[in-house]
Amino acid sequence: MKLTNRRARKTFSVVIPGKIEDIVDFTVDDFSVSPLEALNRFYNSMVYQHLEKEETKYWHRGSVTLYNEFAEQYLKEKANKS
Repeated sequence: MKLTNRRARKTFSVVIPGKIEDIVDFTVDDFSVSPLEALNRFYNSMVYQHLEKEETKYWHRGSVTLYNEFAEQYLKEKANKS
């Protein structure tokens, strides 16, 4: 079954918040940061930039896959600052 643009946008807008919540939870647990700091870090990441664009289809990826990509990016940025 092919999704219409309207239906795809609705699915996209319903799926994204759950993925973001999962990623924030994983970040809080793994990096011992506050939920607000985790959310801020994620919203400023390349992964989020891709996720917020429906046409990239990043929203098809699972929360763990997205988190692993985000965590890898975060660790690289942290190492570069040291």
